Amino acid sequence: MRVDVLGGGIVILPPTISAKGQYRFIKGCLDDLDHLPHLLGLPANVNGQTRPAAPQDTERIREGARNKNLWKHCMRIARHCDDFDALLDAARTRNAEYSPPLPDDEVLKAATSALGYTERGENRFGRPGVFFDAAQVNELISDDPDLYLLLSFLRANNKPDG
Repeated sequence: MRVDVLGGGIVILPPTISAKGQYRFIKGCLDDLDHLPHLLGLPANVNGQTRPAAPQDTERIREGARNKNLWKHCMRIARHCDDFDALLDAARTRNAEYSPPLPDDEVLKAATSALGYTERGENRFGRPGVFFDAAQVNELISDDPDLYLLLSFLRANNKPDG
């Protein structure tokens, strides 16, 4: 079994006893750790994996989905563009891959919208985050704050479908 260094810290495993109680496996045992899937969102040098590139298959984008696809593309790249002209150029390049391409005013609208979200600090594309509904937060915080922290960490560092 391989051992990974986690952020220069320590790893606590069952049957360690702490001031709050004893750590235990809810299901399985230490031997099962080697069979768990790797966490997503880790740096590329951990476990020798790299994050797969986002799909770029624009040929399959149907006419009714081009605007949304282009807007999402602009949202993903907006923070990496030096200025609006660079963002618009990238949007036009993507649009040229569609068959048929969108009218230029639609491309301009998508790029302008993405820039607005980015400038307001509301562009969360490519930035992992955490979502809980209020009832779940209230229940977890009062019943099991450690579980809330664990779920927050896992949700922040893994895709919902991953």
